[in-house]
Amino acid sequence: MRLWRSRPEPAVVTNPELDHKPRRLVQQDPNMPAGGALGIRRKSPGIQCFFNRLADSTGLNILDLGMLSQRTPALVCSLGHSIYNASLLHSFDAARAANPANETGMERQAASEFVRNHLDFRPDTFHGVFAWDVLQHLDKAAMLSTIAHLAKILRPDGTMLCLFHRKSTEATIPVVNCDVDSTSTFWIKETDHRESSREFSVRELESLFPQFQGIHFYLMQDSLHEVLVLN
Repeated sequence: MRLWRSRPEPAVVTNPELDHKPRRLVQQDPNMPAGGALGIRRKSPGIQCFFNRLADSTGLNILDLGMLSQRTPALVCSLGHSIYNASLLHSFDAARAANPANETGMERQAASEFVRNHLDFRPDTFHGVFAWDVLQHLDKAAMLSTIAHLAKILRPDGTMLCLFHRKSTEATIPVVNCDVDSTSTFWIKETDHRESSREFSVRELESLFPQFQGIHFYLMQDSLHEVLVLN
């Protein structure tokens, strides 16, 4: 876990104060450069709205549930904010591997303990959360516990950006790594594929966040829904 603060040269803080204890993924925009090994650069109305809601403020706290990236901390810190990285899916995989009883899905108590261990922050800590596609790759108990906990640690009027893969007949869905390089675009790259047992329709997504105040959908012409969840 890492925390970056807004500094001329953002540095890693080892003891952050915030600690309380194969489907075509996207359609390439012809005006964007080819991705190659870096993935594809995606023009994102969800990212644009996310940063619009943070505009005219500095010193905010952002939580990234995805893997460590390069561009996202640099951009967030350049805007005067701090960002904390959780790498939640990696921690989830490790928790399942460490306990064979979790292989078929975490029990409710185990899921609650997992969330407390890996998202142990005070209430109202964060102004924004990059959840990416992490929630979709958790099992049901861990996903629901994570959503409920995020509603607590996200401040009122806070914003969470999620990605959900559309339902399909394919056996697997991609796991993606996202790296934000501007207030309207991010790089996206497939890093793995997993069984597609946790795909959601728009109607199902609408009922997935009962603890939050609102949800906005950006239905793109590719395999991803961008979902902006408002606290």
